[in-house]
Amino acid sequence: MQIDSHSQFVSGWDSFPVTDMKNTPSYPYSALTHYPPSVDWPNYDEPAHRICGAKFADSDIESQIVRLTVTARFEREFQTVPCRAPFIGAGYVFAHASFLAVMPFDPYVPWVFMGEEILFSLRLHTWGYDIYSPTHNTASHIYVREHKPKFWETVGRLFQQDGIHNDIQGYIINRPKYIIGYPESSSEQVDATLLAHTDVYGVGPKRPLAEYMAMVGLDPVAKEASRIDWCVKCEAPRPVTPFELPPQAVQ
Repeated sequence: MQIDSHSQFVSGWDSFPVTDMKNTPSYPYSALTHYPPSVDWPNYDEPAHRICGAKFADSDIESQIVRLTVTARFEREFQTVPCRAPFIGAGYVFAHASFLAVMPFDPYVPWVFMGEEILFSLRLHTWGYDIYSPTHNTASHIYVREHKPKFWETVGRLFQQDGIHNDIQGYIINRPKYIIGYPESSSEQVDATLLAHTDVYGVGPKRPLAEYMAMVGLDPVAKEASRIDWCVKCEAPRPVTPFELPPQAVQ
């Protein structure tokens, strides 16, 4: 399980995701994920929220990387079988531990915050895993901790240089952008050291990347994100026509 720090759980929380996982058609090749609600409004007695949207970031510092939108609750009744989901939310991921042997985390993207989730999502799909939303809220998170250290400050402390985080992230973000298929981050345009072992830590061999990007409505060439109706309606993903992706992203 991957969970954000500063989270709280209901008593007996683990029985819910275990049951959810075993109820998914693709088990054990399944992953449960969402953004847990705030500790101020944990909503433990309501159906869980789902991540059904994404956009291309529009701030300079984020280099147009894909950002997931906040979760929303779409059902009034609890689901028996978890709904399919398009994306992994890094704050709550529950999966069979064997996936780490198949798809180990990429050690070449340190300090990348925005970009982690879309990379995790597409790698799971292309390695043959399906993503689902949990049926119940079993954890909540402290999203705002005023006057406490933040992740972007750790880089400055490590290198003893204030403000270096943005420079490092701006450099490393080209690795996930290359894997995703951004034309401006092709192998001809980025430092070769950023492409080390992408055969191991990049796109998997089970499903095409272009299929995933079309399924979740993301076009890294046009920088357009479409509404994902099948997620909102708790339906199975619909057949899609794969996008035309740059050469480095084509399997």
